[in-house]
Amino acid sequence: MKTSHMASDLHWVPVTSRHTGFWEVQISDITIDDRPQNLCVDCYVAVDTGTSDLAGPTEIIQQLAWRLNVEPDCGNFHNLPRLGFLINGVIMNLEPKDYVDEGDGSCEVSVMSLDIPPPTGPLFIFGIPFLEKFYTVYDNVNEHIGFAVANQAGGPSKIDAALIMSQLGASVSNSSSSRDSALRQADHQPRSYLRK
Repeated sequence: MKTSHMASDLHWVPVTSRHTGFWEVQISDITIDDRPQNLCVDCYVAVDTGTSDLAGPTEIIQQLAWRLNVEPDCGNFHNLPRLGFLINGVIMNLEPKDYVDEGDGSCEVSVMSLDIPPPTGPLFIFGIPFLEKFYTVYDNVNEHIGFAVANQAGGPSKIDAALIMSQLGASVSNSSSSRDSALRQADHQPRSYLRK
């Protein structure tokens, strides 16, 4: 692991025992601006470094597109909400620039419909747009995936990182970045920006 690539602690999530051949974790729900939408209770997602898109079941993607309400002329682009995935008690948020295709004065949700039949599906795929936002660690021995906000050039501040990877209910208890933990302990400012 390269802690220099991480702007937050790692959040470890167990890989499912469904034996689908994917690095797959369970999603508790999908959130909009940190509010659970009750759209995807106990869904699954494959974290796939070989996929260039975000994808999910057609019915859920259509519901998301309706709820996100991205205007085709990009008129509301700067007012769009964060789109999050609640995984093991932590919300991993995408910003509009991550989930909207913007070009030539037009905008559309860039989450592709993909209907994988049971028993493997329904299944979401987290490809490049998600993996550019989150640094991932694949622990083959313990069968866990670690997620941290990616630290890129001109990347997020500590406050931005807390909004990108926000907490629902309880704090992340099994983190691994002592560098960031030390920074947080040294910073005694109120944590009002952490959403619950």
